[in-house]
Amino acid sequence: MTTLFATILIACGKVNFTNLSRYSQRTERSYRRQFKKQFDFAQFNAEVIKAATSLHHSMIAVMDCSFIAKSGKKTFGLDQFYNGSHNRVERGLEVSLVAVVDVETEVAYSLLAEQTFDQGECPELTRMDYYLHHLEIAQPQLPPQVRYLAVDGAYAKEAFVKGVKALNLDVISKLRRDANLRYVFEG
Repeated sequence: MTTLFATILIACGKVNFTNLSRYSQRTERSYRRQFKKQFDFAQFNAEVIKAATSLHHSMIAVMDCSFIAKSGKKTFGLDQFYNGSHNRVERGLEVSLVAVVDVETEVAYSLLAEQTFDQGECPELTRMDYYLHHLEIAQPQLPPQVRYLAVDGAYAKEAFVKGVKALNLDVISKLRRDANLRYVFEG
């Protein structure tokens, strides 16, 4: 891993197997073989976060999606996703990210990023179900002092909030326009 990261930082041009082999002692074939193996990025990132932060600092988890414009017809995960830059739904790809924010130093550390599936792959699951599943995968890697999850207003749905509560986290979010708040009358 050390060789890989050092080579990525010094390589000129695109980061591909051919370029990596030009700037390191490893062959292109070695890189291809190693990239076929499974690697637990969440565990790796959790160890990096643990080394870079203090146990005495307050931390929160954050989650959001990013839209990637993509044309073509055969790309995995290609579907209609909300593009916040244009304030509309567009055809492309979406990446969901769970990160940890050190509140004292105001620094965010990415924990786990996953490509959002297209609805045709798994029609019985909603996007909120997928986002909740993504959080369930990342939750064991969260630092022990994380108690809150800050999310965009799009996540402020009852099913998502209940799922997050089941993971022993509290949600901080802007409410959606169609939020239905009911206060118990105490008078």
